[in-house]
Amino acid sequence: MKKCLFLIFSLSFLLAACSPSRYPELTVSLSGASLMQGVQAIIHVHVSNPDQEDRPGMKLLLGISKNEDSAMSLIQEIPISLNAGQTFEQDVPWYVDLKPVDSSSYLFRSVLEGPDSLILAQTSTPLEFVQPALTMSIAPKRFTIFSPTTITFQVTNPSDFKWNGFKLLLCYAPIGASSQIQIIEESLNLAAGEVYTHTVNWNADFQNIPSINYQLSLMLLLPDDTVLRQISTPIDVVQPDLNISIDPAQLMLNTKATIHVSVTNPSEMDWQDYQVHLYYEAVDDTSRNWIQTLTFSLKAGETFQQDVTWNINYIPPGPNHNLDVLLMTPGPDIYVVLAEVKIPLSFSAH
Repeated sequence: MKKCLFLIFSLSFLLAACSPSRYPELTVSLSGASLMQGVQAIIHVHVSNPDQEDRPGMKLLLGISKNEDSAMSLIQEIPISLNAGQTFEQDVPWYVDLKPVDSSSYLFRSVLEGPDSLILAQTSTPLEFVQPALTMSIAPKRFTIFSPTTITFQVTNPSDFKWNGFKLLLCYAPIGASSQIQIIEESLNLAAGEVYTHTVNWNADFQNIPSINYQLSLMLLLPDDTVLRQISTPIDVVQPDLNISIDPAQLMLNTKATIHVSVTNPSEMDWQDYQVHLYYEAVDDTSRNWIQTLTFSLKAGETFQQDVTWNINYIPPGPNHNLDVLLMTPGPDIYVVLAEVKIPLSFSAH
């Protein structure tokens, strides 16, 4: 009986000694499937050692590559040592700073290496990178400067992760300009899948009289001010048609002249309480002499016309004189100049 027990024990010992080593078991998962540059993801790592031997000096490499055969861009390296039967588990934060190339696919890879760089276990998971959706519209589409316009924009976070510390910039500039003029700046924190819609009332207060070649731009910025996405739309800025003529052409003191005023509204919005200011001045004199002010309202596409009788009872000193006509639009606080026309005047002594 003792001999039989000894044989059984010896056989069990030999079988255990001859059992092949079992490699560590590795599972890695991400906290979301749809990724985007600038978000904070969580990588969950689970490594177990099912072997009867200890596994010291291992390292876990986490990274991204375009395919299984290409070089891996390292996200993090984690040293791991496991006793027999021990388990390692950890959540690894990952700030996604990769800017994906359109139509390129990526793999999230994890590689567990032994002390001799032998690969003990590895995993790979296809990554889906999504782009934020931006839309923008402006009404009216055709307007003059200092006109009240309405800009509506919408931003969608299509990823599975919250946005923290993102920014929105709404700007305008000449097309092709290296810098832009800011209208508004907003902080943006959106939950996964959230849609943000906002309307801005803009008075089209251009810093300079623009040409027609301007554009409106909406930019989504990362917390470090990197531009993540930008959309632009042309701005159809039109100049009012201000036409002035005077009759007779040769003027005399103590006589009357007729000033013909014509203003066309080329925009898609009605004008309310606009003004035309008429002055005469000496070219070398900074002072102006008021003739008359006209106040009018005008529907989109229509023309305002009026004749003004000017009683010429004073001629400023100097040889050269101008008729100075200003088209004024009501601003938030004061009237501002929308257009100006200067016409040289000719005075005769008799």
